[in-house]
Amino acid sequence: MDQVVIEPRGKNPYSTKIMTAPSATQPLPNRGIVIAVGPGSYFSDGERMPLTCKVGDEVLYHPAAGIQLDRAELVLLSDKGILCVVPDGFEALDAASEKGPSSLILND
Repeated sequence: MDQVVIEPRGKNPYSTKIMTAPSATQPLPNRGIVIAVGPGSYFSDGERMPLTCKVGDEVLYHPAAGIQLDRAELVLLSDKGILCVVPDGFEALDAASEKGPSSLILND
């Protein structure tokens, strides 16, 4: 019920500038676009547990968290396998990181 279908967009392009793996043996997360979501699981009191993402969100997920769907460039995984939803404007942060840490400050 808490399953998510993702269209992979390749390896994490931000890995060299913002996010790095703690060791060379740990894989970096993949990124993708959410194309379908289930209704969500239930809490023990019967209320619906909301998912962390919605259709259209760009997400980072662990490469081993899901399964590749047959004959399609799609990945099925649990909502719990999503590491984060990439916020709008994250590409700007990536470009700013090349200029140095002081340029990573966001202003509303």
